[in-house]
Amino acid sequence: MTAQKARTAQQPPSEQQPPAEQQQAPAEQQARGKGQPRGEGQARTARHPATAAGPGTDRVALATAIRDAVLAVDGVAGLATGGPVEIATLYAGGKIPGVRLGDDLVEVHVRVDAVPMMPLAERIHTAVRDVLERAGAGRPVEVVVDDVDLAALTAPSGR
Repeated sequence: MTAQKARTAQQPPSEQQPPAEQQQAPAEQQARGKGQPRGEGQARTARHPATAAGPGTDRVALATAIRDAVLAVDGVAGLATGGPVEIATLYAGGKIPGVRLGDDLVEVHVRVDAVPMMPLAERIHTAVRDVLERAGAGRPVEVVVDDVDLAALTAPSGR
């Protein structure tokens, strides 16, 4: 005799119904866009800060304004991308190197060609804070000096 295994009448996990308390009426599902093929119903909202409020153009404009303000500070030779992990604000089609625009913190990484560095870092901090305040996007600012242009420091003063 051969032994037969009893088959259970379980549905595959993808077809199982949720418990009755979690089921919604079809009208509620339609209102929320559930049960419809992709491309129909409500659009999905992105959870990434770059796209949470649309294509991220306000975020890009803010990061660009920060970059421009930092580069306008006398003593800033340029923006730096940090160490092995690149510091940048990313957006569809590009990036702004040297500025990381986070929800809770703005990081600015710079190369400098002037000393003393503390007053220079304070001027950079003030420039970034002013841009953020004008945009109504106040948050802490961290200025990191990644590199010093020694050639500019030792060159004859022509400024």
